[in-house]
Amino acid sequence: MKVYATCKQCKNELQFRTATETRVDLAMREGKYHSKICKACGKNNTFFVNELYAKTSKILLVVAGLIFALGTSIACVVCYYAFLKSTHLAVAGCFGLLLIPGWAWSIVVKGDRDRVRAFNYSFL
Repeated sequence: MKVYATCKQCKNELQFRTATETRVDLAMREGKYHSKICKACGKNNTFFVNELYAKTSKILLVVAGLIFALGTSIACVVCYYAFLKSTHLAVAGCFGLLLIPGWAWSIVVKGDRDRVRAFNYSFL
């Protein structure tokens, strides 16, 4: 997960990479204070764990959108061929198939949102 902080001198956003899910886990595994050198001004900043925050991942949102777009287009093609065969059970199954990409997209987005919320709302 990427965790962010703001430089105390130039207000540039600094980025950390961590494998923890909450601030408490971050403090237990890596300590309560983290140092990072700002690339814009060159100052060495030390941050307490509560000064760090997480954001939603834009890459994960793009991947979820691609899953939704590709899954929906594949499901539409399958539904088109089911209409050609024209059995009622096949048509009903294909409309159910159209729900799967939406569910996958919502699960990915909700998981990312919950992960960010868990980090940002846990304090030491």
